[in-house]
Amino acid sequence: MRVYISACGIGLGHATRSAQLARYLRERGHEVHISSYGQGLGYLEERRPPGVSLLEGGRPLIWRQREGGEPDPLSTLVRLPSYALIFLNHVRAEYRNVREVEPDVVVSDSRFSAILASLLADVPAVAILNQPRVLLPGVLGRVPGMQKLADLGSGYFWSLSRAVVVPDFPPPFTIGEDHVKGLPSRIASRIEFSGPLIEVPREPLPRVSPDGRRVILLMISGPEAERRPLAVSYTHLRAHETEADLV
Repeated sequence: MRVYISACGIGLGHATRSAQLARYLRERGHEVHISSYGQGLGYLEERRPPGVSLLEGGRPLIWRQREGGEPDPLSTLVRLPSYALIFLNHVRAEYRNVREVEPDVVVSDSRFSAILASLLADVPAVAILNQPRVLLPGVLGRVPGMQKLADLGSGYFWSLSRAVVVPDFPPPFTIGEDHVKGLPSRIASRIEFSGPLIEVPREPLPRVSPDGRRVILLMISGPEAERRPLAVSYTHLRAHETEADLV
């Protein structure tokens, strides 16, 4: 089977798990092509699995953020026209890539542009989403009816794929429970919980460090502006934590 994977390029999390999925498929004899943009493209240029071709999926794109890394909804709304042009650039790039690769299936990791491109090219698509339901932040989330409108819109768009894979645990153990409850039936009927799409280490991480302290694993992801304050907190914790070993 020939598979085309399109990874969101904001931060490194999408690219990391898309590379892991590509590696899994290659090991089972499938032909795999992968695309991304921005930070994700840079990561895949260095870390894509052997035998997997890499294509550019459009210009860099990221929402506006405040200094602490949190989203800035109002500044993002002001720039919607420029974002729309970049999104069209992504659709054109993805459509060109899909026509060139001629895959049997398109796997879109959080990229609606890839879903649109697959529809235009008449190729079935599967979406991978952490957040089928996007919770609107700040002022936007408090506007009456705005969250429901966002739920209906995202539900319609992502339901254009054949299936929606949520890399989380099924209920009642779902970590991102608020992002999957109350969804329109159009998308809820397509959801499959896969569990986390992560690389399993060859050797399990120790529960206790050599000096007898507990080991706590911190996994920091997201765009650079979000990672920066978390990295500072990590440095502070390592300097003052005496009962556990942070890795």
